[in-house]
Amino acid sequence: MPTSAALLDPILAAVIAHPAGWSEGALRAVFLDRRSRVLLTVGFDEGTRAVDELYLRHVVATVSDLSVATVVFAVLRADGRPIRIDRLLWRELSMRLAGQPTHPLDLIVVGREQHWSMAQSTPLTSVVARWPDRTAPSG
Repeated sequence: MPTSAALLDPILAAVIAHPAGWSEGALRAVFLDRRSRVLLTVGFDEGTRAVDELYLRHVVATVSDLSVATVVFAVLRADGRPIRIDRLLWRELSMRLAGQPTHPLDLIVVGREQHWSMAQSTPLTSVVARWPDRTAPSG
């Protein structure tokens, strides 16, 4: 199922409103119920600078322990474009969560002017989040 605008709006709202705020490369996991409603947003503030085995195990264990229907990951990049580590992260998380109760729907690279869907390998230009000044990413 592609990440539609109707699904993307509440995900972006949850990501932008996360109390920890944002720093470049921070990872958020947005958990959705079976009706695609946002239930919970979890931050992995270690960031994505160094995605190693320990980091991957930590993210997968957290997602698996919650056992919610669907998860959408979000990474902040000021320009909204994925970098190599984002592609690696999506590939690894998709593979490691295959067969788990929680289905990974997408990894969205969230930027100030555009967003990128890793599942669709395309920019999501139809919806652009409005960043409050206090949480606007720098870059």
